[in-house]
Amino acid sequence: GSWRFTHSKLRDGILDDIQAEEIQTLHKQTAEAKITHYKGGEGHEAAIAQHWEKAQELEKAGDWYFKAAQIARKAYATATSVEYYEKASQYIPDTEESRPKQLQIYGLGQLYLWQSQIDRAETVVKKMKTLAEAQNDEVAVAKALIRLCDISRDAVQYEQVVEYAKQVEELCENSTQDMSSLKVDALAHH
Repeated sequence: GSWRFTHSKLRDGILDDIQAEEIQTLHKQTAEAKITHYKGGEGHEAAIAQHWEKAQELEKAGDWYFKAAQIARKAYATATSVEYYEKASQYIPDTEESRPKQLQIYGLGQLYLWQSQIDRAETVVKKMKTLAEAQNDEVAVAKALIRLCDISRDAVQYEQVVEYAKQVEELCENSTQDMSSLKVDALAHH
C-alpha cells in the first residue's frame, strides 16, 4: 500500500527503523513509479533525480538532474539550473556516449556569468573548451572561446577578449565546417 504521514516526527521514526538497503529500494521504486505515472516523468524531473540519487543509481540521477537543469534554465530559474547542472556533472560518466551532455553541462559557465561568478564561469568554460578540443569539435571550441570573450569582457580584461576573438576567427577560417555565424560573433568582440 501507500504511506502517508501527517506528522514528520512519525515519518522520521518509521524511516529510522528501515534499513538503508530497503530505503534505496523504496527510492528506486518511487523513481520508477513517477516515471510511469507521469508520462515519462514529465514535470517531476528533479524529484525523480533525487530518488535515483538516494537509490544510489547515480548515472540515472545524473540524467534526470540534467533534464531538470534544462527545464529550470528555460524557465529562467538560474540558481536552480546551476544546482541541477552541478549535480548532473557529478554523476554523468566520462564516456564517449555522454560527451554531448557533458558539453551542454558546461553551458553552466553562462549561468555563472549571469550570476557574476566570473571565476567559476571561466573555470567551467575552460573545461568545456578542453573537452571540445579532445573531441576535435571545432564548433564547441569556438563557442567556448566566444563564451571566454564574454567572461573576459565582464572581468574588464579587454586584451584577453581580443585574443580569444582572434582565436575564434582563426578557427573559423581554417575549419571545413560553415562557422560563419560564430565568426560574426567573434568579430563583434573586437
